[in-house]
Amino acid sequence: MSVSIKKSKRRRYIRYAIDLNALLIIDQTDTLECRILDFCSGGFYLVFDKSHPQIALHKNIKIRFSIQLEFELKTFEVDAQITHIGSTGVGLVTEQMPATTFNALRKIANVGSLSSTNDNLDTSPDNLNQENYKNTFKQFLIESLPLLIDRFFDSLSDCMEAANTHAEFFFQSIGF
Repeated sequence: MSVSIKKSKRRRYIRYAIDLNALLIIDQTDTLECRILDFCSGGFYLVFDKSHPQIALHKNIKIRFSIQLEFELKTFEVDAQITHIGSTGVGLVTEQMPATTFNALRKIANVGSLSSTNDNLDTSPDNLNQENYKNTFKQFLIESLPLLIDRFFDSLSDCMEAANTHAEFFFQSIGF
């Protein structure tokens, strides 16, 4: 009897869904318009609205994008390397994404700032907000759950000691 077990994908970093216009800069001169569909502290996934020319794997590139911060439009540029090429986009890995860049991206992902010109169903506001909520909740659990579990067992310590005083009554084996 075969049982289908759905295995969840385990990723090294938590991904955040976003829809942000960007430029992919190849060889310091060639630029391609693209959109960032998701990001993590280790990289990006970009899609191209138009067909893209042949892009080589393991090629060093830069990605440039602008984010509206509180009082200014700030442009960021991140060095990356192409690690995955799909039919509509590419996966990029970054050696060390600057904390200011990552925090700015996370801030607009959590707010749900979306490109209003996008008609793609996979990146609708509901899908992006749901994905970002899931990631925010996962991060909350990673940070909070160990402390909550410790508090829970600390609060039970008196009850556990009281239960142990009567434990001798529960060690009798029952035969069938």
